[in-house]
Amino acid sequence: MNVYDAIEMATAVAKDVYNYKSKHGAVIISESGELISIGHNMKKHNRRNYLYGYSTPYDHAEANAIFKALSNPKLIKKLKGSTLIVVRIGKTKLKNSYPCKHCIELATTVGISKIMYSNVRGNIGSLSL
Repeated sequence: MNVYDAIEMATAVAKDVYNYKSKHGAVIISESGELISIGHNMKKHNRRNYLYGYSTPYDHAEANAIFKALSNPKLIKKLKGSTLIVVRIGKTKLKNSYPCKHCIELATTVGISKIMYSNVRGNIGSLSL
């Protein structure tokens, strides 16, 4: 999977978020382009920490995708050097989805090396970690 395919997938995931004002989708791909995980933003009462099974303050798409990957021991090693793509969709274009400081810290902690995100202009920006 290349980056453009991953952006399209994250956009499709965001479109599937229902009954939520802000629609975010996230995809993690390995250095070799393998799909590692997908995630989306969640309402607070639906949040679950996929690693330990208890409620978590992370209801962001980025954290959702990371915790899903961490719940599978085979995927944990693949996070090192991977790319996290997160987008937010509006009615007609992409909207700003710059990751919060907690998601950036979480991504850094698990070894993700790059975050790509939709920006205010509806384009894709990137952040090297």
